[in-house]
Amino acid sequence: MMKIKEELLNQCLEEIINKKNVFSAVLRVESGDHSFSWTGAAGEMQKDSQYFIASVTKLYVTAIVMGLIEEGRLNLDDKIANYLPSEYMEGLHVLKGVEYSNEITINHLISNTSGLPES
Repeated sequence: MMKIKEELLNQCLEEIINKKNVFSAVLRVESGDHSFSWTGAAGEMQKDSQYFIASVTKLYVTAIVMGLIEEGRLNLDDKIANYLPSEYMEGLHVLKGVEYSNEITINHLISNTSGLPES
Protein backbone atom coordinates (compact mmCIF):
# COMPACT_ATOMS: atom_id res chain seq x y z
CA MET A 1 0.00 0.00 0.00
CA MET A 2 1.33 3.43 -0.95
CA LYS A 3 1.80 5.78 1.98
CA ILE A 4 0.77 9.38 1.43
CA LYS A 5 3.20 11.92 2.78
CA GLU A 6 1.93 15.07 4.49
CA GLU A 7 4.53 17.10 2.59
CA LEU A 8 2.90 16.11 -0.72
CA LEU A 9 -0.56 17.02 0.62
CA ASN A 10 0.71 20.42 1.78
CA GLN A 11 2.19 21.01 -1.68
CA CYS A 12 -1.15 20.14 -3.30
CA LEU A 13 -2.93 22.56 -0.99
CA GLU A 14 -0.50 25.34 -1.84
CA GLU A 15 -0.96 24.68 -5.57
CA ILE A 16 -4.72 25.07 -5.10
CA ILE A 17 -4.26 28.40 -3.32
CA ASN A 18 -1.86 29.67 -5.98
CA LYS A 19 -4.54 29.29 -8.65
CA LYS A 20 -6.28 32.43 -9.84
CA ASN A 21 -9.42 33.32 -7.83
CA VAL A 22 -8.81 30.77 -5.06
CA PHE A 23 -8.31 32.66 -1.83
CA SER A 24 -8.56 29.87 0.72
CA ALA A 25 -9.04 26.12 0.92
CA VAL A 26 -9.44 23.25 3.34
CA LEU A 27 -8.45 19.79 2.16
CA ARG A 28 -9.22 16.52 3.94
CA VAL A 29 -7.80 13.17 2.93
CA GLU A 30 -8.84 10.00 4.72
CA SER A 31 -8.42 6.33 3.96
CA GLY A 32 -11.47 4.11 3.86
CA ASP A 33 -10.21 2.06 6.78
CA HIS A 34 -9.40 5.22 8.82
CA SER A 35 -5.74 4.25 9.12
CA PHE A 36 -4.81 7.64 7.65
CA SER A 37 -6.45 10.99 8.18
CA TRP A 38 -5.10 14.43 7.28
CA THR A 39 -6.62 17.90 7.18
CA GLY A 40 -4.85 20.99 5.91
CA ALA A 41 -5.83 24.61 5.40
CA ALA A 42 -4.33 27.51 3.49
CA GLY A 43 -5.14 31.10 2.70
CA GLU A 44 -7.78 32.79 4.80
CA MET A 45 -9.17 29.57 6.31
CA GLN A 46 -8.21 27.39 9.23
CA LYS A 47 -8.88 23.66 9.55
CA ASP A 48 -11.95 24.32 11.69
CA SER A 49 -13.26 27.38 9.83
CA GLN A 50 -16.97 27.41 9.11
CA TYR A 51 -17.97 28.18 5.55
CA PHE A 52 -21.08 28.38 3.41
CA ILE A 53 -21.28 25.63 0.80
CA ALA A 54 -24.67 26.63 -0.65
CA SER A 55 -26.20 24.09 -3.03
CA VAL A 56 -23.24 21.74 -2.75
CA THR A 57 -24.98 20.47 0.39
CA LYS A 58 -27.49 18.68 -1.85
CA LEU A 59 -24.72 16.45 -3.22
CA TYR A 60 -23.56 15.46 0.26
CA VAL A 61 -27.08 14.75 1.49
CA THR A 62 -27.87 12.70 -1.61
CA ALA A 63 -24.67 10.67 -1.19
CA ILE A 64 -25.55 9.90 2.43
CA VAL A 65 -29.15 9.03 1.57
CA MET A 66 -28.02 6.72 -1.24
CA GLY A 67 -25.63 5.01 1.20
CA LEU A 68 -28.52 4.44 3.63
CA ILE A 69 -30.60 3.03 0.78
CA GLU A 70 -27.76 0.70 -0.16
CA GLU A 71 -27.63 -0.48 3.47
CA GLY A 72 -31.37 -1.17 3.35
CA ARG A 73 -32.17 1.45 5.99
CA LEU A 74 -34.18 3.73 3.65
CA ASN A 75 -36.15 3.44 0.43
CA LEU A 76 -36.62 6.15 -2.18
CA ASP A 77 -40.41 5.74 -1.91
CA ASP A 78 -40.46 6.16 1.88
CA LYS A 79 -42.51 9.09 3.10
CA ILE A 80 -40.42 11.62 5.01
CA ALA A 81 -43.23 11.70 7.59
CA ASN A 82 -41.93 8.29 8.70
CA TYR A 83 -38.69 9.94 9.84
CA LEU A 84 -39.68 13.44 10.98
CA PRO A 85 -41.72 14.48 14.02
CA SER A 86 -45.34 15.39 13.26
CA GLU A 87 -44.79 19.01 14.35
CA TYR A 88 -42.28 19.38 11.48
CA MET A 89 -44.69 17.89 8.98
CA GLU A 90 -47.81 19.88 9.82
CA GLY A 91 -48.33 22.59 7.20
CA LEU A 92 -44.99 21.87 5.55
CA HIS A 93 -46.48 21.59 2.07
CA VAL A 94 -49.90 23.10 1.47
CA LEU A 95 -51.11 24.02 -2.00
CA LYS A 96 -54.45 25.74 -2.61
CA GLY A 97 -55.60 24.75 0.86
CA VAL A 98 -54.78 21.06 0.43
CA GLU A 99 -52.23 19.47 2.80
CA TYR A 100 -49.68 17.40 0.85
CA SER A 101 -47.00 17.23 3.53
CA ASN A 102 -47.48 13.53 4.26
CA GLU A 103 -47.05 12.65 0.57
CA ILE A 104 -43.47 13.92 0.28
CA THR A 105 -41.01 11.07 -0.31
CA ILE A 106 -37.26 10.78 0.04
CA ASN A 107 -37.10 10.64 -3.76
CA HIS A 108 -38.86 14.01 -3.99
CA LEU A 109 -36.35 15.58 -1.64
CA ILE A 110 -33.17 14.29 -3.25
CA SER A 111 -34.45 15.14 -6.74
CA ASN A 112 -35.48 18.60 -5.52
CA THR A 113 -39.11 18.25 -6.54
CA SER A 114 -42.28 18.81 -4.54
CA GLY A 115 -44.00 15.62 -5.60
CA LEU A 116 -46.91 17.70 -6.87
CA PRO A 117 -47.90 17.82 -10.52
CA GLU A 118 -47.77 21.23 -12.13
CA SER A 119 -51.14 22.95 -11.94
